[in-house]
Amino acid sequence: MTEYKDPLHIPSSELVVEYYGEEVMLLNKRLLDQQNAWGNLQLLKDLHWERIRIERTMPKLDANKTLLLEQWTENQFALQRAWGFPEDAKFHRFWDIPSCGCPKMDNNDAYPTGYYTKSAACILHRHQLK
Repeated sequence: MTEYKDPLHIPSSELVVEYYGEEVMLLNKRLLDQQNAWGNLQLLKDLHWERIRIERTMPKLDANKTLLLEQWTENQFALQRAWGFPEDAKFHRFWDIPSCGCPKMDNNDAYPTGYYTKSAACILHRHQLK
């Protein structure tokens, strides 16, 4: 891992998260400063790579999405820890996961209260409604 003595002079390319050669996101430099998370830079990139892998795998599966949803949830908690935030499920934007059929506008409006709507028609979350 590269040790950065002056985070203000880190090239932007170091903040890019790639997924099999595709640049998929850029880590927030201000948030890295605010949370003093520079020591976790590679871990954050790895965790985002894993999140992207999970989210891109979900639509390809017909069954066993529950296991991937559990992995996604644990990944969200790991990201919160790596960023230096307390673990809190109300900040997990599950409705943005591909294959999620829960109401996006309602949940966007409710974010981050934690009072979210899950749909019985959603293949990812209907088992949580029983």
